[in-house]
Amino acid sequence: MIDSLSDLVFALRSIDLDGRETIRFRIDGFKSVVTRQMLELRLRCQPQAFGIGAEHIGTSIAGDALHLDVDALIAMNDTVAAELAQVDGVLRYLQLVHRAERQVAGEAQAFARAMANGRPTTARFLAYVSASVALQAMGGLRFCMPSDLRERVAAICAEDAEVLLGSERTSLWMQVRLAELALARRRLRSDPACYAAMLRRFQRRWGYLGAEDIDFVAQERREAIEGRIAELCSEPRIAAEVSAIAAARVEEQRRRRRAYDRFARARPDRHLVALTLLARALAAHDDRNRQAKMRMLRDLRDLALRTGDELKIVSLDRLAATCA
Repeated sequence: MIDSLSDLVFALRSIDLDGRETIRFRIDGFKSVVTRQMLELRLRCQPQAFGIGAEHIGTSIAGDALHLDVDALIAMNDTVAAELAQVDGVLRYLQLVHRAERQVAGEAQAFARAMANGRPTTARFLAYVSASVALQAMGGLRFCMPSDLRERVAAICAEDAEVLLGSERTSLWMQVRLAELALARRRLRSDPACYAAMLRRFQRRWGYLGAEDIDFVAQERREAIEGRIAELCSEPRIAAEVSAIAAARVEEQRRRRRAYDRFARARPDRHLVALTLLARALAAHDDRNRQAKMRMLRDLRDLALRTGDELKIVSLDRLAATCA
């Protein structure tokens, strides 16, 4: 999708939307050039990520607003919706979602190895950006899903529709919270050296998830993490919260088993089963995408530090040009 620096420059080019009907989105919550560029790439490259065309969807950023070509967006969504009307189409998109998740995880690891060995090549950087764009683009599938899907599932399992269409994975919030509780318990029970080592691991693995943009930098600082951990440092509080989370997970698993059993006994048609699986994958995508997006932003921060650039204003094409 983005194989060369010229591909990236072309994908980020200015597009004139004069004369086209557009929809306007406020993007003042996007606080850095990189996150705005990634948003624009995700929207422009959706047809390529979905495998339905090579053309870019017209977008333009002006100030704190993003303008999007409505006709192009509708045409793309109609194409995807037509594919989702068939079992094979649903399965194709389900494979795309899972492939995008695997690919961005692999590229993130490869980028980390390259950083550990010096500086990533431009090709390595672009592969990471391309994989991240593809994963973010998968979120657009939810706007193409049948509008009556929940109603159709509820007709079979009225009480369990939410469970059947929800993520099967432990939520990212719960993973981070359990890690915080474990860190708080280590602070109470272990010597300072053991706690400090665990804190460093927590900082690298979870610290970047404390915000949605470059403000993660403040949230991942040791002082900020320790401030949050200090509030948890009470054995009764830790035990009570761990117990509550464990009970919630057991109940969630019980509801899921019951819902799956009822759904299977109802013998829904293959198309509804496939759509339900895709809906679950898209529900899980929210957490996977946020973690991947924020990890990439942290990794780009690390790269910017090496090149002497400021994360808030550095661009993707500038970072690509500084790679080996």
